[in-house]
Amino acid sequence: MNRPAFLASNHPNGFLDGTIVGASNSFTMFIFVRGDVFKKSWSNIILRSLKLIPIFRVRDGYVRESVEENNRSYDQLYKMFLRNKMVMIFPESDSIPVKRLRTLKKGTARIVADMEGRGLKQNIAVVPTGLNYSFYGGFGKVLHMRFSSPIFFNDSLEATTSLSAAMLDLTKNLHRKLSDVVFHVPKEMEKVAETGFEIIWASRKKNFRFIQRDEDDFALHHNLGRLLQSENKRNDFVTVVEKHKKDVSNLGLKYKGKVPGMLSVLVSVLLLIPSFLSFIPMYAITKIGILIANISIRKMELYDSVVYGVGVLLSLLIDVAGIVIFGILFGWIGILIFLIARWLSALFYPSIDHLIRLQSELKWHRYKLKHRAEYEALMKQRDSIFEMLR
Repeated sequence: MNRPAFLASNHPNGFLDGTIVGASNSFTMFIFVRGDVFKKSWSNIILRSLKLIPIFRVRDGYVRESVEENNRSYDQLYKMFLRNKMVMIFPESDSIPVKRLRTLKKGTARIVADMEGRGLKQNIAVVPTGLNYSFYGGFGKVLHMRFSSPIFFNDSLEATTSLSAAMLDLTKNLHRKLSDVVFHVPKEMEKVAETGFEIIWASRKKNFRFIQRDEDDFALHHNLGRLLQSENKRNDFVTVVEKHKKDVSNLGLKYKGKVPGMLSVLVSVLLLIPSFLSFIPMYAITKIGILIANISIRKMELYDSVVYGVGVLLSLLIDVAGIVIFGILFGWIGILIFLIARWLSALFYPSIDHLIRLQSELKWHRYKLKHRAEYEALMKQRDSIFEMLR
């Protein structure tokens, strides 16, 4: 995008939100984060080197510092926007691990108004960005990431009669567009939604990917959220989903997803042992991250961020140590072997995932052969669920 841009995102998963968006896209991006983590000199140097920009809030206790420090951040932001940089911001302000869009603060609109008031040559594109995790905490989650069409402050200025009204209009437009890219599940419907998400995911032939970009898959998940918001429509849906879940569970069956193809299964079998041996250090790293998070983290929104951060740090240490040790012992051949082993470690989880799916699919197939009428009744239930979501 050849203009300054704000990626305005919902904020369900702490520091992981900005990290994942930055790591999974080709564009260079800066991120606005809460300023209290910058207070120590060493953390200030490290965090700024990671392209993080502090924003201080009065409600966090920074009454005097908030104005001075934020002015410095705004000056830095303006210089970046002059170079058409992209910056991520979280209009919800706080991070809470929920599957719904929360009330947006006016800070994003206020900053955009400030930046454009300084005389930028191009209007800032505010790009609504939706982050939808399948669950929070634990391993093996899926993220649906979506971008909506950009909105511009100038349009809000033209549609209103004052600066404050324009900021309110931009905030409302941002909320409306974010609603199109964020799953919205009422709190009391979260358990039903998890079952619905499981049925959707398990009924589609897909390889495991942390970030999902399939439009049809996103539409089904998004429609599920919309359906559960409607008190008139959701009762029938909840009844069908809960009955289907109970019937499947009583038969000892589980939804684990369809096998993408027999070639994938064959490759998974061949790679299982070598990838497992390479995966052991990564498994230990994950367990260490989970242990540290369990001991030190009280806020759920920071849990995944700590696990991820510890994993990245220890992985880098293992990579450096492995390359040095294997290089000293075996030369360039040793370094090549180590790098191949590290690549294999990334294939272990997909390999296990394929085999678990195969086991589940064989169990379903055996049930179909023995109890065809009951199987067809279950499939009819499932099809009725998908019909409600179309």
